[in-house]
Amino acid sequence: MSLKPFTQRNRAGVRQGCPLSPLLFIMAMEPLACIIRQNKMIKETIPPGNYGKDIKLTMYMDDLTLLLVDNTSIKEGLSLCERLTVGSGMKINKNKSEIMYRNWNEINGKWGLIEQSDSIKILGVQIGENMKMDNWKAKLPKIQGKLLQWKDRELSLIGKILVIKTEIISTLAYLASMFPLPYKIMTSIRKMMFCFLWGSQQEKLKRDIMYRPVSKGGRNVPNIEMKLNGSGTKKWFRRSYTRTNQKTNYRK
Repeated sequence: MSLKPFTQRNRAGVRQGCPLSPLLFIMAMEPLACIIRQNKMIKETIPPGNYGKDIKLTMYMDDLTLLLVDNTSIKEGLSLCERLTVGSGMKINKNKSEIMYRNWNEINGKWGLIEQSDSIKILGVQIGENMKMDNWKAKLPKIQGKLLQWKDRELSLIGKILVIKTEIISTLAYLASMFPLPYKIMTSIRKMMFCFLWGSQQEKLKRDIMYRPVSKGGRNVPNIEMKLNGSGTKKWFRRSYTRTNQKTNYRK
């Protein structure tokens, strides 16, 4: 019995929205991540908040971020990405790819990427100087715009509360998992929320009552301080707990 190689032409890909699509894409991208991690010519850095652990890259689907320390590492990393394009057909969109130098001891190289000096956007979050306040301040006009879209519709109080839960809290939860919500920003968001609920700056009930559940005479309005700052604390505790268990298991 002999085995012969065969080829088959794919006439159609997965359908839009198919749950198999992201899994196939991850399988195609993970070899690139493994090659970059194993390459000794690519030197990694230790980002703040990573508990002293070095890291070369972060990857989310097709969004790849390299955290490198010299021009040789950049050249080798881009070279590996170009090799992937030959085999997969994917290409680096240099019109959207950015690079930022921080505490750089070498001459800035010319890589054909958009060079940023103050901050760089990674997965929707600006990373750089004053990134905490800059990211939260950028959220305020977006929240105001969403509430204005719903303001002219004749919604009941329950409907407005549902809008706040789905449109506002969900929008801020991702950023709150990385940066604590500043008090000034929290005050501004609360003001916009209750102006939206009552249709004016005059509030008919105390906020403490509005925060209570319906069973206790309230309206179950989400308390953004508890929701957002609490979500960040839970994730920090989960990471700390996992790290402690890993150390314990390692010692055993």
